[in-house]
Amino acid sequence: MKTFAATAIFQVRVLPRWRMFSNVRRMSRMAEALAEAQKSSNSPTQLTFEAIGLQPHLASAVRAAFPKVKFPTATQAELIPAIENKKDVILQDEPGSGKTLSLVLAALNKPRLRYSDTGKQSVTTLFLVPHRDLALQIRHWIQRITEHSESPPPLEEVAQVLLRDGNMHLESGMQLLSETPPHVLIATPAGLLDVLKKGGNNFIDFSRVSAVVVDEVDYLIETVPALHGKLRTKVQKRIEKHPGPARELLDIIYSKRKKFTSRNREEFVDEPYLTPQLILSSATVRRHLKDYFFGEGGYLKWDAVKVRGRVLALHEKQVLAASATHTNISHHVLVVSDESIENIPGALEGRVEAGEIASPASSDESEEPFPAPVKTEAEQEREMVFSMTPSPYNQNSLEAVAAAFALYVPSVALFIIPGGGSIHRAVYDLRALGVNALDLDMLKEDKGRLHLLSGGAETVKTTPTLLVTTVAAMRGLDLPELQHLFILGTQELEGDQVTSRTLDSYIHMAGRVGRFGKKGTVISVIEPSQGPKMTKILGKLGIPAVKLKQFP
Repeated sequence: MKTFAATAIFQVRVLPRWRMFSNVRRMSRMAEALAEAQKSSNSPTQLTFEAIGLQPHLASAVRAAFPKVKFPTATQAELIPAIENKKDVILQDEPGSGKTLSLVLAALNKPRLRYSDTGKQSVTTLFLVPHRDLALQIRHWIQRITEHSESPPPLEEVAQVLLRDGNMHLESGMQLLSETPPHVLIATPAGLLDVLKKGGNNFIDFSRVSAVVVDEVDYLIETVPALHGKLRTKVQKRIEKHPGPARELLDIIYSKRKKFTSRNREEFVDEPYLTPQLILSSATVRRHLKDYFFGEGGYLKWDAVKVRGRVLALHEKQVLAASATHTNISHHVLVVSDESIENIPGALEGRVEAGEIASPASSDESEEPFPAPVKTEAEQEREMVFSMTPSPYNQNSLEAVAAAFALYVPSVALFIIPGGGSIHRAVYDLRALGVNALDLDMLKEDKGRLHLLSGGAETVKTTPTLLVTTVAAMRGLDLPELQHLFILGTQELEGDQVTSRTLDSYIHMAGRVGRFGKKGTVISVIEPSQGPKMTKILGKLGIPAVKLKQFP
């Protein structure tokens, strides 16, 4: 059977080119960093992409798009053949290991599907992702690979994105999807559900789809953690009342699978109907999540392949990603009150095997100060409201972030606020403190794409940039050059309890830095009442808090 590589991207034919993004010539720093990590492999022999099943034309395009990526990682060497065997897959590996890129390569390697009755192409792989920026990042990678193929087709034939962006996904998005089904459809669950409800559940025939990838599955599918008593009941009731769009989608796609139980799993292997291969991926896949997918949810076949990279057994049977405990990442906690900014009690002197924090060196004095952003009328009205209303943010905490940012960040840093917080208000408050703050937006060069995909995080600038996002919107983002991360408060708590979801949240946040062996600095800024919770989080993860020398 011909593969996608042979029939879609790489077939020699004359096709109109898709209008490219303005930054298409920029090299993906994620790919370069991945290549650097591969150099340290202790494997006596290095497999090629062709040897693990990637079609030669696709492998060549990948190497042309990302010149420093020459060999597959250990995870890719196990994952791609597993997906080619059409078995369900659970992928767990640390942040920064290239999980999402591996899934993209496997998706592009799949044979392009067509409806047998009409010959029309159908969606081959559906990617479900938690937020807009991750969807755009995946499309950016596919765009680069497509452009470096022998005869690139229009990008919309290869990959499309469905997001809740006003009503565009219900208008031009639906029309494009209907007229030109892409090889890979990347969607947020809420956006795709909107489309299905407007166009009917038959708008996409899921029995014709080859695979469904759920990236950051532990975030998209919430399950009841290992809790006891009233808190467990409370969480369970909340999930039952608000199961979330990802669950609703999987129920639609895999409704026939759900009739199987643990007693008839063998029958389930050779199911008498077609459902897509299910591929789940995250750095943190807890036992209760796997139990849900195999048991109550009924989505996974019993012979699903488990691909596990570097993970750390924490206690009992719980499994956590190791990234947050890497010795190349240092963790610091500043406790802020009206009177002072201090290191958290018990913080260790010095730094754990990571060298000194990169303090700003002398910079180019001729560099112009950061310009005021060009504001739309809506933004001006919003800021007028901000100027006349009290801020929901603790200004002492924001001043601490501003101070640490000025001391330690040479070029660019990321600031993560709680999920319910207003990014625009945080940006407004930080800019009032003299910080060049911007809301993270991977579609716009000046709001993240330029800073993080083109490198230069180590270059000292007169006016460094602080990109602001939420704990939800940073999931899965590959920011390979990022070295400094600020976290506001303790996040993802169930009441006052530190649960597995709380720990996983910290792991994913810390995993934005220190990727592919690079150094990273995580600075949490908390209020005094949050001190015991923060101590408990770090204690459960086995992470020592290290003092910042410039603070008492």
